[in-house]
Amino acid sequence: MVKVLNAAWSLNKMKFSEILKMLSDLVYVPTEKLKQIDPELKTFYNVNSPEALQTLMKKSRGE
Repeated sequence: MVKVLNAAWSLNKMKFSEILKMLSDLVYVPTEKLKQIDPELKTFYNVNSPEALQTLMKKSRGE
């Protein structure tokens, strides 16, 4: 992943969808399979702003 991120950065490709296309060994897991482990899908959190990152960090500390 680090190699792909570095390559994407050098090509000025910052969209996550573009980066995913560059991964040769990407494995997709169906949502229903994930819900067996994490029913509320709390494992995933969309971080698109500094505020969202702060919220995530507070949640991870139990605040």
